[in-house]
Amino acid sequence: MGARRRVAVAFGAVALVLTIVVGPAAHASGPAACGWPMYGHDPGHSFAQAPNCSTVTVQTAPTLTPKWVYPTSQPVSASPAIVDSTVYVGDWSGTFYALPTDPPPGPVTPRWTYKVDDTNGFAFGRIESSAAYVSIGGRHVVLFGGGATLYALDADTGTKLAGVCLDPRADPAVRCKTPDVEAEIESSPAVVQRGGSTLVLAGIDVHNDENVGRTGVVALALRSTKSGVSLTPVWKFDPEAGVPYTGDDELTRGSGTGTGCAGVWSSPAVDVARDLVFFGTASCSVDGVAVGEHMWAIRLDTGALAWSYGPPRESTRDDDDFGASPNLLPGGMVGEASKDGWYYALDEQAGPNHAPRLRWKTHVGESGHLQQDFAVGGAIGTPATGTVNGGPAIFVTTAISTPFDAPLDSGPTIDQSLTGDPARLLSLAAISATDGTVLWRAPLSRQSYGAPTFVNGVVLVPSTFDSTLAAFAADTGLPLAMLPVVGPPASAPTPVGNSIYMGAGTGTGTDSPLSDASGVWAFEVASP
Repeated sequence: MGARRRVAVAFGAVALVLTIVVGPAAHASGPAACGWPMYGHDPGHSFAQAPNCSTVTVQTAPTLTPKWVYPTSQPVSASPAIVDSTVYVGDWSGTFYALPTDPPPGPVTPRWTYKVDDTNGFAFGRIESSAAYVSIGGRHVVLFGGGATLYALDADTGTKLAGVCLDPRADPAVRCKTPDVEAEIESSPAVVQRGGSTLVLAGIDVHNDENVGRTGVVALALRSTKSGVSLTPVWKFDPEAGVPYTGDDELTRGSGTGTGCAGVWSSPAVDVARDLVFFGTASCSVDGVAVGEHMWAIRLDTGALAWSYGPPRESTRDDDDFGASPNLLPGGMVGEASKDGWYYALDEQAGPNHAPRLRWKTHVGESGHLQQDFAVGGAIGTPATGTVNGGPAIFVTTAISTPFDAPLDSGPTIDQSLTGDPARLLSLAAISATDGTVLWRAPLSRQSYGAPTFVNGVVLVPSTFDSTLAAFAADTGLPLAMLPVVGPPASAPTPVGNSIYMGAGTGTGTDSPLSDASGVWAFEVASP
């Protein structure tokens, strides 16, 4: 996520320190085929667990209890990947962990740890990217961004297998080695496999800074080799130019140029069957540049532009970007939430002349305009998909809402549309995935900077502002459980087997007073 937009890590309240008793580990994490292998669970970002892969239900959610906690030196805003009884996640210090899902009683001991060697500057944490897990050539690989480097580690041992610097600057003396330049991968990698090939897709960001280099989305081929694996760039799409780059300089073409208006800090969503990749771009601090705050569709095979959509804006300086990642929706649609508080659903396929086709849009939450280039509300965490009373639905969390229609330093007025929909100031809503109709809003939900998840009729929310893991009934929005966490969470809860795993901790940098309240948490359904 981007520095001027990602208010999840600007949370300044002092966390309430809570004492809990962590019980011994209980059951296995679920069937071997079950897991949560990447951000959003799958390349379409459903943020939904298969029914037979979790025992969390409307009936069992009220029995959830703490299982274990692993303290970390810095916040964990990434969402855990869970595969083969292992939790994979990194923290802001640049340490990546492989933790057992069901450790023996006593302090949790990592299976292994890895410290990233990229020394580029970062806005908040050296690892904000959530990990992705894939098996290739008989080897288990975990991938994530640290600084501006995309790492591939042996998932069993933590050995570094490959690393590619995506820094858009051309000078090898500074690429991924410059602490005072914020060029980094905040995007979580999406992994897709088809035929005999494996592609990894991730975004690159320069935090709105001009004349650093070109941002965008990079596709890399992951291949098995005799010594391990290789990561080879295939193409890079530059939203500012609207074209893909290939060749030896594809990662650094345009070095020293760019407005910084096309940063990608969300995770790409992929529809393999339609050969399409979807992502959003960040806000723009340069007047008159129109590529920021857009939804994009590009070709998976080539990176060529399919379409882009930008909502009508009076200004691109309100910080109403697309930082939440897209969701693939039923009926051939793709949807994405914005910091402006709207959820937009478009046809995956373009209309005549590559024109985007908006199917519907819903003003699901309220924006949080504070000052030019800085807003603290709207949708920051990626919505989850699931069902409400049997129909396809989308669950959206919002952050700090304000009633203003423009930043405070622009002479704002009250958003008059709130008089007809004051519940938009609430922080959790369910909308129809078919037409965007608001199905319910939860009055007890607190503001969240993280993505919710869906499992067996339950919506799980990382409730940032009251430091809890909250569970709500998906059909009604009624609360089922509120479980305290030491440290404000902005990490998507990942349900696997009888347990839920989530990161916690946030702040304004590695010297944050909240860093001591950071870690990885596990909760479990109580045994009968």
